[in-house]
Amino acid sequence: MEPTPVVVVEEVVKPPSEDEIERMRKERAERWKKLRTESALSQMQQESTTTAAAAPQSPNPETPGVTLPEEVKSPEEAIPSDLAFDGEKELEKPLHVQEKDSDDESGPDLFGDDDVEFEETSIKAFTRVEVEPSDDHEGYYSFRLGEILGGKYVVVGYHGQGVFSNVLKCTEVGTDKEVAIKLLRNNEHMKRTGKKEVRILRQLRDSDLEGKANNIRLLNDFEDRDHLCLVFEPMDCNLRQLLKKCGGRGISIVAVRFYASKLLRALIQLYNQGIIHADFKPDNILVTKDRTQVKLADLGSALELSEVETTPYLVSRFYRAPEIILGLPYNQAIDMFAFGTCLYELATGKPLLKSRDNNHHLKLIQAIKGPVPKRLIQKARFKEYFDESGAYFLETIADPADREKEIVKKIRVEKPTRDITQELLASYNTNNPKEKKLITLLGDLIERCVEIDETRRLSPQQASKHELFRVVA
Repeated sequence: MEPTPVVVVEEVVKPPSEDEIERMRKERAERWKKLRTESALSQMQQESTTTAAAAPQSPNPETPGVTLPEEVKSPEEAIPSDLAFDGEKELEKPLHVQEKDSDDESGPDLFGDDDVEFEETSIKAFTRVEVEPSDDHEGYYSFRLGEILGGKYVVVGYHGQGVFSNVLKCTEVGTDKEVAIKLLRNNEHMKRTGKKEVRILRQLRDSDLEGKANNIRLLNDFEDRDHLCLVFEPMDCNLRQLLKKCGGRGISIVAVRFYASKLLRALIQLYNQGIIHADFKPDNILVTKDRTQVKLADLGSALELSEVETTPYLVSRFYRAPEIILGLPYNQAIDMFAFGTCLYELATGKPLLKSRDNNHHLKLIQAIKGPVPKRLIQKARFKEYFDESGAYFLETIADPADREKEIVKKIRVEKPTRDITQELLASYNTNNPKEKKLITLLGDLIERCVEIDETRRLSPQQASKHELFRVVA
């Protein structure tokens, strides 16, 4: 009797889609949020029990190592009451923004990509204790309130978590000075990435001794319990969170102009130092509690011009320049493209290019700027978005009969179908002549920042001289 033949079936593992990755990030963020809340409550209960046992009659604020909890203001109370947009009078107050109701469910963290709400603990100080190293299965640092990092920073709260790290709120021993500490995930790849980020941050710090360039300032760096730790100046929230606090429908035109001018200083410094940020987006732009200071943060993806390599997935997709998708040589102009898309989002509360994938992203860009020039298509490394002649864009959409398949549609793009300035005017819906002037100038600035051909795009130096920043409001 012949033996039964063995059939070996090779399992093909399909890589997760961007939507699946985003879903997993959100699930992980929710788990972290729950763990942090439980940890804080447990710590408060333990300290409450200890205090009650030591002093049955009433807690003594002077008891060493124990401080009474402060009251935590609601998100609404935490926002200055004078942030409401007040028509013509508002033009004299450039930091004022509009407060509106929002159904926006997004809530990104401080230094990364995940949708994590900014949190502050109600505990002012904690018993300073040392603990053993503790990581979760993904290499994120599992902290304990009151532990000391680097021998001088007491952990007092949690800011958020990103793809590469989590960020803790700490105070310096002896001075109680507040700082934010970014702990890179515990693996060799993250450590290499972190050391490169430290090198770039030091370069930026040393070239801006007075701290006027508006790039986040590195105060210290060290290794503790197998984690690379980066110490930064404290900030309140990022611009996406600020948009959500203000209703999710955009901030005042004067505030947009104010933040734009500040961010151009940061981009000018990067340009002068030969550095590409490569992840410019609202999540990575931080503001102080009084909203008067803004800093460009998270240089974990930053690179020098000599390190440029072709990749179709650099920069978060909504803010990705066309040369990246096409596989063309790129430089600091990709940051200016992202800068332009961010200005639109600050003004309207909506992404300029809310794309599903790179193919859809190119279609949305062409809806604003018209067809991709044939000379760029000819030079492109990734030409699959166009037919052989370069005259037709090949749009891919899901087959309604079979979601596992795609349908390719040939589209001849002849002219833009969107007008950014008109969209901005409709979003603000104002009759104030001064505001209309600023809005029109903002639209022109954005148009000139999101050019398909990067050689026609404004540099940060040129953008800083745009009429938007010269006109008297």
